[in-house]
Amino acid sequence: MGYVWLKCWLRASLLSLVAGVLTVLTCALSHAQQLESIHAQEVRLLSPAKHKKLQESIPRTDSELLEKLRTDPRLILFTKDEVPPVFQAADNNRANNKLGVFRAGTTFTVGGVTVGGGSNQFPWRVPAGLGDAVNWDSFQFLWLPPGEAILWGPQRLAGDRGTTRSITWTYPDGTVLGEVLGVLEPGDLGPIPFELRVRRKIAEGDWRVDLFRPFRTRDELDLATAVLGSPLSERFVQTRRVEVQSVNQSIFHMLPSTMAKDFLPSLEPATVRRLLDNTFVSVRGHEWSDGALAPDTQEPFHIIPRFYNGAFLNVTDGTCRACHKTAGQNISLFSMPAPSNWDEWVRGNGADQSMTFHPFHPDSISTDGTFKPVAIRGDLVKVGILKRRER
Repeated sequence: MGYVWLKCWLRASLLSLVAGVLTVLTCALSHAQQLESIHAQEVRLLSPAKHKKLQESIPRTDSELLEKLRTDPRLILFTKDEVPPVFQAADNNRANNKLGVFRAGTTFTVGGVTVGGGSNQFPWRVPAGLGDAVNWDSFQFLWLPPGEAILWGPQRLAGDRGTTRSITWTYPDGTVLGEVLGVLEPGDLGPIPFELRVRRKIAEGDWRVDLFRPFRTRDELDLATAVLGSPLSERFVQTRRVEVQSVNQSIFHMLPSTMAKDFLPSLEPATVRRLLDNTFVSVRGHEWSDGALAPDTQEPFHIIPRFYNGAFLNVTDGTCRACHKTAGQNISLFSMPAPSNWDEWVRGNGADQSMTFHPFHPDSISTDGTFKPVAIRGDLVKVGILKRRER
């Protein structure tokens, strides 16, 4: 009798165990399917029409990876209207150590002293090389590996006092951040892409950079101009004006203070448009011409903006890191003294060596100097793009 009872008990226990395991597996599968469904959603920060227009304007490249990403429906596109450049600052003169997020260039008053202006100087204000350029515009994109999220949370950084904690965020390995730079035609006909900058995260603290233009060298441009039959091609090919100039953008000793510049002579607008329609190629590791790393022009419409200083940008991971490592850092950390109205707890734009994207809700960004409650974008939390750090 005891044997029969033990046999029945073991059978019941085994069935219960199997049922429990099946329940756990079912829950895990359901959770995985939910995550897969969330990350398969098309996240839109723009109107459908604007998203479509910008995505279609991402130039063709010789990169197999970018050719896949530029048409991926999961690509997140944005401009400075949807994700404006910002800086964080703390009112450390108050007992509650209030933290605020401000649009770049905003100033505010603490104890009768005007401070702020963060992200309104090089290297945070505009993409490198465009500080003097006049006819350009840009938009950005973000791609995350499926199932991955940007982790954000409060973190005590150098310059934080009392209970103040800055907000930081990190991107998962495999993240791709891109910026499409466009040159503006006279007559406000809209920007035409002239350069594509890409950063791909390899590992913690390690980003691989690349830069794409329609031509790698001046010789390639001269040949294309001649093939297109431009009436000005002969004069264009014969005119090479390379000068060495000083620039004022090395205020934090990050970049060279002199550069060789190849000034491009004029071409017809129709020829310029056809040249910019070329498949973009990587210029990483390539010299443009006679010591110059990129062209410049003083013409109102060309394949680069007027007064473009890309010639001092040697496209390497180290060169780009020199500026991007300042993302989210406070001004007092730099070797050159900050302007007198920048307090040590005013931070530059960005985090994790990237300056284009941030997680702050637009309504929490101050433009008039008042401290607003800091808020994270709930729409991106809901779809799994943003996730709070557990520690």
